[in-house]
Amino acid sequence: MTALSEDLDQFKWSQRDKEGNALDGYYPMGGVVSLVVGSPGTSALSRCESIIKESTNYALDKDIDGLIFQYGPRAGSCEFRYNLANWLNEQYQDPNAPVHMDDLIASTGATNGLYYAASLLFKSGTPVFIEDPTYFIAIDILRRDLGMNIVPVPMTSEGTDTELLDKLLTEYRKKHPDIVLTKERPFWSMLYIIPTHNNPTGRCISPEKAKRLVEIARKHDILIFCDDVYNMLHYKEGPPPRRLLSYDIKTDPDYKGHVLSNGTFSKILSPGIRLGWQEAPPRIVEILNNSGNMWSGGCVNHYISTVVGGAIKLGLLTKHLNFVRSKLSENLHAVSDILRQHKEYIKFQQPEGGYFMWLELPDSVNTTKLKDFVQKYKITFHPGEMSSPEKKRRQNCIRISISYYEKEELCRAVTTLCQAIEEYIKAN
Repeated sequence: MTALSEDLDQFKWSQRDKEGNALDGYYPMGGVVSLVVGSPGTSALSRCESIIKESTNYALDKDIDGLIFQYGPRAGSCEFRYNLANWLNEQYQDPNAPVHMDDLIASTGATNGLYYAASLLFKSGTPVFIEDPTYFIAIDILRRDLGMNIVPVPMTSEGTDTELLDKLLTEYRKKHPDIVLTKERPFWSMLYIIPTHNNPTGRCISPEKAKRLVEIARKHDILIFCDDVYNMLHYKEGPPPRRLLSYDIKTDPDYKGHVLSNGTFSKILSPGIRLGWQEAPPRIVEILNNSGNMWSGGCVNHYISTVVGGAIKLGLLTKHLNFVRSKLSENLHAVSDILRQHKEYIKFQQPEGGYFMWLELPDSVNTTKLKDFVQKYKITFHPGEMSSPEKKRRQNCIRISISYYEKEELCRAVTTLCQAIEEYIKAN
């Protein structure tokens, strides 16, 4: 056996145990049902092979002189961005704020988009404001990886506490008079937010809050970074909630462009293809496009973006997204029906989209300890304090995912979890 084949065997073994359970600590292992996993499930991913095959053949048949294998234009090919812009307009259904291809840049997913934009636009030590609760890994990226000074801003039922944010920005700007705005760094700070189907709460920002946030961003010269990864996963009839970027209206006399929308195909197609996009105003697009990284490497995922552009053109992505929406909507309603049977101990607001549900238990319950307690039932979940920049907050809350399992297995796990919660509360 060669060294390479030994390495491959070791890699395969390290990913799965002999029963086929993943071993990386995130996906299920040892028969445990993980309500942590924020990934597409098997029924969705099993459809991707045929989609990618057909789209690849389409892209290769259209290719001229092997250009699909070149570095590619920095923002992504014109055809990809044209197809993406048209598709986004179909999905957003917002004729007053259409997506333009010139405002789009290909990325390798939402995580890359956050890291890339934040590292280019801000220096280590910059105060960055972040809604609380929020996506727990975004906290780590900004605080640990990029050395930012995280300032939490609580959420209300309608979104970010805008009046508190306004006060905090005034206070922190006075503490940082040394931050000088330039063409390359036009903002002194950033607000990180998931305005549509927030992770973990599932909430959507209200139109009034969205308008106020844009006013505050213009007033204080900050960037609003919107992680818009769940916008397409809206389960009610009619258009989805307006993306926050659409409130930063280009025809306003004081418009400069203060909002960036960070999108991904990971939740609606496949995380393995490592493809996303950013929609941004011209001054931000120019900064991102002119980085050394882009000059050297060109488009960050030229080949796959061309293939996915084919999936869009052929109508395959829309068909797949409709399937995903239908499956997740079924999961959401089924889980909600179970939770309502335990309203004595569990409070929740049924979201209208996204991957997650946010459960509030009595104040006396510490869900980190509860997580240890339910291990005997081979279930795990995401304790609420992990979603807060201040670890001692949200200790009585739970985030559960509805995306990974088929409805029957998901419902069995949630039923068991509810029974375990009741058992734990009565015993303590």
